[in-house]
Amino acid sequence: MDSRLQNENEIYSVLHGAGIQDRRHLPPVENGRRELVMAHIIFRHGARHSMSEHLLEEKQNHNIKASNKGQLSEVGMRQLYLLGQGIRHDYVYTQNFLSETYDRTEIHIQSSNRTRALESAQCFMFGLYPLGTGKSIPAYIDKNLAQPPNTTQKKTSAEIIEAKLQPPKNKKNSQELSRKSSQKTSDELSKIQKKNSIELSHSYHESSNHSSPKDSPFDEFKGLEIEVQEFLRRPSKEEILINLTENPPNIHDDPQFKNNFSLPEGLYPFPILTLGDHDQVLNAYIPQKSKITRTQLKNNGHLIQEQFQKYSDKIAAISRKLYLKPGNNNILSVKKLFDLITCQKYLGHDYGITEDEYKLIIYLKSYNCLCEVYTPQYSWAVTTPFLEFLFDSFEKCILGTNPHKLIVCSSHNCLILPLLVVFGLMSPEGLKKDFENNENNFERYPPFAANFAFELYKIHSNDPKIPPRYEVSIKYNGTYITLMDKKTINTDFNEYTSYIRTKVLNDKNYKLFTGIEKKSAAVGRAAKNKNKQDIKQGYNLQLNLTKTNIFLLGLVVAQGIGLLSLYKLYKNKTV
Repeated sequence: MDSRLQNENEIYSVLHGAGIQDRRHLPPVENGRRELVMAHIIFRHGARHSMSEHLLEEKQNHNIKASNKGQLSEVGMRQLYLLGQGIRHDYVYTQNFLSETYDRTEIHIQSSNRTRALESAQCFMFGLYPLGTGKSIPAYIDKNLAQPPNTTQKKTSAEIIEAKLQPPKNKKNSQELSRKSSQKTSDELSKIQKKNSIELSHSYHESSNHSSPKDSPFDEFKGLEIEVQEFLRRPSKEEILINLTENPPNIHDDPQFKNNFSLPEGLYPFPILTLGDHDQVLNAYIPQKSKITRTQLKNNGHLIQEQFQKYSDKIAAISRKLYLKPGNNNILSVKKLFDLITCQKYLGHDYGITEDEYKLIIYLKSYNCLCEVYTPQYSWAVTTPFLEFLFDSFEKCILGTNPHKLIVCSSHNCLILPLLVVFGLMSPEGLKKDFENNENNFERYPPFAANFAFELYKIHSNDPKIPPRYEVSIKYNGTYITLMDKKTINTDFNEYTSYIRTKVLNDKNYKLFTGIEKKSAAVGRAAKNKNKQDIKQGYNLQLNLTKTNIFLLGLVVAQGIGLLSLYKLYKNKTV
């Protein structure tokens, strides 16, 4: 192993989950019970369109729209919806942790400022709180209050029916409308009758030669008369438009609004907050990233090239399957191949890539990311704002100052991958060993919808004299991981928090490494309140300084007056 990577990989000495038989469930509590009091769910967005689809233009048989670049795909929407359903089953039905219907005081939703992440957050929430769980308008509220100002419909269904039975007010318009409708239906009917007579004659000759005596040539046209009658009863386009103008539909009679739901089928508009483009918490904004990666690539570049050169022939073969010309830069080729193959796979295009070839591309992409970008030092730096946000919210929950039970975060691989590194689930040497030995001890590049669940539990003792304590557990893709190399999937909260605090970067080191100051992870109303407190503190400080200055000025003036009085007294005595 390279000496530069030896120290960095000491934290990977214990394989996650070693010696633990069941990593789907927490162990029972001796002489007590475990209660979930708060949870953080952070996930990568769902399957998306490729960032390099332009390379496939005019080379494949499917259409590619430039506007789809990097956007969430239909499969990605389903992934997050099903993830939300799984969390609902666990947190609502199994643990009775969340309410069955959405309660805005229980859940805080936060996303990076990217469309695919924002849409993923919505899809997740639709799974967590599906149709039929939304809010209903109370029965005692006048239904007409739900109409927007530009809606003229104020009539009930009975009044509309009664109005339709009345003779038309404008006979001229009515006669003209009737004439157009009759002419249209007559023309359409004659066309249908002419067409059907030809088809009927043709079918008769065919059936006389090929059909059995029991078959009737007119069996196929049974019901034609009924269809024609139904056609004659259909209103014309003009009739429909006039009817909609005079009598807009009454939404209260729409079956979508059964149970008086505010939105169709009990839909709910979930509020999703974001920190903007320079989000340090969920999108790892680091201005010095290029400088950092150049330095790391200079140190670890030979390791990357060694692996890529070893499999260069296979990389070229895979490129040809996508009708792409293999480039001179294998690293760049693998990055584009990984993006194209992975994203197109979720769009139904596999290009004949075998499972072994795809595993090779995933391995090379993962190995390159860990050596070039996500070293342990870099990973701890980019995850520092999120980890501080996470454990600060847990501490507030314990103190009773955090009202939320669940915090949902929609992010990207630029946060999920370094979290895998800091928790000891990924390493270059571990990946290399796994790939060469066909093992699965370490995680690969995080797939779409990869997710972490951070859970804070309150442990109640059966002995009322013993105060409750708190534990923390972490799940990755539904499986608990070991914490602090202890071969345990649950550990004391204070102990684990102290461990994390020693690993994350303080304000000075964070600014030195990233080039920017660490921002508060507070969002929404909390951020506004924090800013108000900062402004108030600054104002109070300024006010205190002003009072001090006034006091000192008064003291100086008093001393001056006193000295002047003494001087005058002395002068009078001398005279």
